[in-house]
Amino acid sequence: MTALPIGDAVALLYLYPILTIFVARCYLGEAVQEIQVLSALTSALGALLIWRPTFLFPVQAVANTATINPLGYVTVALGSCYASGVVVFKISKAGTSTVGAHTLQLLFSWCQFGL
Repeated sequence: MTALPIGDAVALLYLYPILTIFVARCYLGEAVQEIQVLSALTSALGALLIWRPTFLFPVQAVANTATINPLGYVTVALGSCYASGVVVFKISKAGTSTVGAHTLQLLFSWCQFGL
């Protein structure tokens, strides 16, 4: 919370579905539809606007540089990558393995332990 405003952190962390689309395509062979790509690009544009890079917002970005630590953005990006990995590798693979766990059970446990 000291490295990044909480609103920015939450909004950027929940971009993991964008990564999930492309990681699932690469590792699971899932089909990617045009609407998913359009949604991912729109979400990425929203994240860019939240990030407020200096080439788009020069005055506001200079005013906020003293209070925002770039390490916060790196941490949120890593968290988004890890969340995508959980969805692709744990949830979708465990449901098809010999364990036979249902996807909803895995999603519920992820949410429960996350809280």
